[in-house]
Amino acid sequence: MKILKKALLTALSLFILSGRSSFAQPDIHTHYQYYEIHGNSAKALRRQMNQKGYKDPHGGTYDAETIWNVSWNYDYAGRSNRCSIAWVKARVEVTYRFPKWVPGPDAPVELERQWSKYMQCLQKHEEGHKLHGVKAAQEVERAIFTLGPAANCDQMGANANALGDRIVEKYGQQDVDYDLKTQHGRTQGATFPKNYLLRKKGSMH
Repeated sequence: MKILKKALLTALSLFILSGRSSFAQPDIHTHYQYYEIHGNSAKALRRQMNQKGYKDPHGGTYDAETIWNVSWNYDYAGRSNRCSIAWVKARVEVTYRFPKWVPGPDAPVELERQWSKYMQCLQKHEEGHKLHGVKAAQEVERAIFTLGPAANCDQMGANANALGDRIVEKYGQQDVDYDLKTQHGRTQGATFPKNYLLRKKGSMH
């Protein structure tokens, strides 16, 4: 089985805005998407998650998915031969995609219990991915705001963009390392059914 993960990293172009001489905590926007599954057995639920889950370009299928995107805006404080950053504001958009089981009237109580536990563990793992996006946005704000001045604002913007890109890339690698460390959530209990083995199809991610 594969649990969510896929950190889609997008560092958007900077926009010049007027603003105060400071930086603030990034704006965080979280969105949820669901795909429905039905059935009254663990086998039926497993089969549908394998069919409807996130498909990656390499043929893997994952029960859930987390996508985070970081963008940032800033304002220049410049003179004729010196340009610096006056204000920075970062934004992170996080989108979760989870399975949503719609139990039938005869769904076993034990299956409902197992599902509830599984979803708690799955969400916990995905929150770890979200945290990387939030930390990336926070570091972008701090790093760009404290970036040393440049001879002109064109160069200042290029420096800021390059720095932001490197930070986003760093946290993207942390997403990869996080999945390796947790076996894509398996060590956090995110497997369904409990004894389901990791496989290329329906494995955790």
